[in-house]
Amino acid sequence: MGDSKKELPKLLNSFDVVDVFFHDSLHTEEHILFELESVFPKLRRGGYLLADDVNEYWSLAFVDFCKKHRLPCFVFGSQLGIAKKE
Repeated sequence: MGDSKKELPKLLNSFDVVDVFFHDSLHTEEHILFELESVFPKLRRGGYLLADDVNEYWSLAFVDFCKKHRLPCFVFGSQLGIAKKE
């Protein structure tokens, strides 16, 4: 528990790889991109990124991140975003 800008880097240092990451914290573009960019280098090939509240009301940062990294992504019901690292 705590601010993911402090806690996430410490947590990621304790893992060699990440299989699944689910973003459901602060829904600002800056914060979402921070979390996704932080975990992406550790995400294994075939691993999944998920994000809650992916829509125009909250943020489309997840979709922008996927485009930037050429990840196929899907958004279900203007709510759940899912992408797989190929």
